[in-house]
Amino acid sequence: MTWVCAVAAAGGAACGSSRTPRDVLTDGGVVRPGDYADPLVHLGRLDTSTFIEIGEVRARDDGLVLFCTGVQGMNVVDASDPGDMKLLRRLASSRSSGQYPRCQHVAVDGDVAYMASRGDEIQPTPFVAAFDLARDGAEIATFVRDATTFEGMDAAGTMLYVAAHDKGLLVLERTATGLVERGVATGLTNAWGVDVDPARQIAFVADGAGGLAAVDVSSPASPAVVGRVDFDGAAMMVQVVGDVAYVAASQAGLVAVDISDPRALRVLSVTDTPGTALELAVSGGHAFVADWNDVRAFDVSDPAHPALLATERIDVSGGFPRVLGVGAYGDYAFAGEWTGLHALQLFPDRVAPDLWVGEREIDFGVVPVGDEDAVAVAIENQGRARLAVWSIETTDRRFSVDRDQVVVEPGQVAVVEVRVRPDGDAEVRGQLKLLSDDPDDGERTIDLRVNRPGVGVGDPAPEVAVQLLDGGQWRLSDHAGQVVLLAYFATF
Repeated sequence: MTWVCAVAAAGGAACGSSRTPRDVLTDGGVVRPGDYADPLVHLGRLDTSTFIEIGEVRARDDGLVLFCTGVQGMNVVDASDPGDMKLLRRLASSRSSGQYPRCQHVAVDGDVAYMASRGDEIQPTPFVAAFDLARDGAEIATFVRDATTFEGMDAAGTMLYVAAHDKGLLVLERTATGLVERGVATGLTNAWGVDVDPARQIAFVADGAGGLAAVDVSSPASPAVVGRVDFDGAAMMVQVVGDVAYVAASQAGLVAVDISDPRALRVLSVTDTPGTALELAVSGGHAFVADWNDVRAFDVSDPAHPALLATERIDVSGGFPRVLGVGAYGDYAFAGEWTGLHALQLFPDRVAPDLWVGEREIDFGVVPVGDEDAVAVAIENQGRARLAVWSIETTDRRFSVDRDQVVVEPGQVAVVEVRVRPDGDAEVRGQLKLLSDDPDDGERTIDLRVNRPGVGVGDPAPEVAVQLLDGGQWRLSDHAGQVVLLAYFATF
């Protein structure tokens, strides 16, 4: 395959390269692209609909994988052969919406699986439900609590521990008559996730902006916070392995905490990730992190110094990847991308380069005819071998780059300047194409746009009028000259 385009007047690389790797010329001589094996291999996707709104994923050593979806409820999967996953059943509660079961969190102990729904406009009443997997997933109990929203859970025997935001940590017991509340640990900030150490009778709670909290649950009727440690980022999920708790801490990334003394928790390391660390799974000395943009695998044999082994960006047709959950057993990871469940295999001994570029689109805004604008693009090598980017090109002559090749050492960043010089007022679209010896992301494209129709940076804002709940109206024009932040979002 060959791309053909003219060299822009401003200079830069000409198009015309093929996919065949070619040597990279550097100041230090010639660098030949390597031939690497991928350390984190995508094995396949569970054959199911793409409209599922997948969330939390849990995996067991026996190959059972359970994951929550907003549209299909809880899915139970036989992943004993990760390359050929099989859907066993879908579970929904009697309290679920008939159309969209709204499963957000899952826990499992033995043959009993639990589902939590936080409630929304489709399923207004938050609930927890229990299912007997030995009886084809028959629902055996449900639980609701006034003015309480449920998040992450952990189960141990007949006890279930449920994170409930500022309402604390709920301790429930599964009895012959249903799920019964035994106690509540208050004093938490925003409880999202929980992992219980049954031997120590301590529940470790991912407490949002409150960091990690240790809750003594030896007395179910009077659980109490006995330790806490703060760190940057919002703690979303926690997994305990021995004397270490690993926390998915959203914008802070992966956090490892020494929990050998629950009353004196101590942060061992904070490993930043480029995305938002939402969930994690630790298996065989490796931590797999669902980082929104991708799945990341770390060597955590030394919790004080986690080392990135590999990343996997899951291709999504017609959209961008949203990796929200991950489960693992052995060297297999199961990534919950918004549209489906994907199986991956880690080969920790493989060493390869790993290209990472944050931008998916560059919008130059409005650039008048005859003017030129430029944007710097950072090309990072997050792998463990030297990265050779042997072709850097644009697909439209009005865009250009200041270099057509680059070599990036492990852990380093190279900057490429992308320029645009429009020859008219109409919108121009193109692509920046990078070809490299990254074994699983060897071709990366970034969309380029200039003179996009509509409101651009620096243009007067159009009027915005909002009807308020008290009957009044808010208008943007009433705040001319002030800094105004408008946030548009949807709830699910």
